[in-house]
Amino acid sequence: MTSTHERLKIKAQKLRLEKLEAQAQEDAYYKKMTTGLNWTIFTILTFFCLILNILITIDTFVDTNKLEPVESYSFDRSIYAIGYQSVVIDGNLFMPAIQDLAGFEASSFKVEISPIFRIPKYFHFDKIDTYSAAEPFKVHHRVLQEQSIYNYFPYLQIALILPLLVFLFKEQEPWFKFSRLACLLLIFPGSLLILFNIYF
Repeated sequence: MTSTHERLKIKAQKLRLEKLEAQAQEDAYYKKMTTGLNWTIFTILTFFCLILNILITIDTFVDTNKLEPVESYSFDRSIYAIGYQSVVIDGNLFMPAIQDLAGFEASSFKVEISPIFRIPKYFHFDKIDTYSAAEPFKVHHRVLQEQSIYNYFPYLQIALILPLLVFLFKEQEPWFKFSRLACLLLIFPGSLLILFNIYF
């Protein structure tokens, strides 16, 4: 009959073997995640997100000040926004404040196109202000497009830089697995969806 000491020794040895086996499996899984075709695809998509991030950031901050006349527009009254008027220009939504739009000159409607992606960024218009001074004078207004990539700074930039951080600081830690999975399921598909929405 084995003594208590021997049983504990056998159990400790078994636990050590199980721990070594679990560590070997963990090492194999980490190596699989960070090598081969899977990691190559992750790397390509990481640098795609980085380039997209740079382009969107430049497009957000750089204004061309080149205004193109608006050929047609409409007021969308189905969008209920208190204090704002919905102006739709070529399918793009702009929401100037009602007090800014009051007294507008329709002939002054112009859009400013972004320098890189060439999509409408700002809506420009003039109005005649007859209330602020004794003599009426012209006031220029500029309105950022609603529901566009320019409305989500800096959250969009932070999201698109996360894959690069995962790529640079990869470690055999639980946060790496979670972050890598978040990139694969959320950020990479999201970046492709952003590019699709820009052009289609």
